[in-house]
Amino acid sequence: MLIKKLPGNNGALIIGKFRVLTNAHYKMIKDALKNYDTVSIALVSNRITKATKDLRRQMLEMSFQNEPNLEIVETISGNLATILNKCRYNINNIIVGTDRFQDFKNQIKKLNLDLNIKEIKRTNDDISATKVIQNINDKEYFYNNTPKSIHPLYNEIKNAYSK
Repeated sequence: MLIKKLPGNNGALIIGKFRVLTNAHYKMIKDALKNYDTVSIALVSNRITKATKDLRRQMLEMSFQNEPNLEIVETISGNLATILNKCRYNINNIIVGTDRFQDFKNQIKKLNLDLNIKEIKRTNDDISATKVIQNINDKEYFYNNTPKSIHPLYNEIKNAYSK
């Protein structure tokens, strides 16, 4: 317990696909950077999202390029044991949305890990990546619901998700 309180030992892990980096994602990551010594982002790319992996990574890098205590690790699933092995930072906390909370809680229990899990509940103001993608042809909607740092990628993101 004492070791976790030493500087550099209070790390957080955020796991997601980040199909489009929304304002809600951005705020969650920024809050984690304020509240933890280090933050690891696990960028999940499964068979459905692997084609946009580089674009999704670019969104994260553009938004957090000046954050020395942040790392992005790539993974093909939400398997916690695999993800933790890829992180160079000490992870004590998992930060997840309501939709993934129970899954990761179960994984922590099954793997007998000493990790805290924090659920981030979506508010009415939090627009999902799905909604942004559904409205991808509406540039104003995109601009209103994504961080300014990724606005230069609008056309690239639009082309990736246009049907």
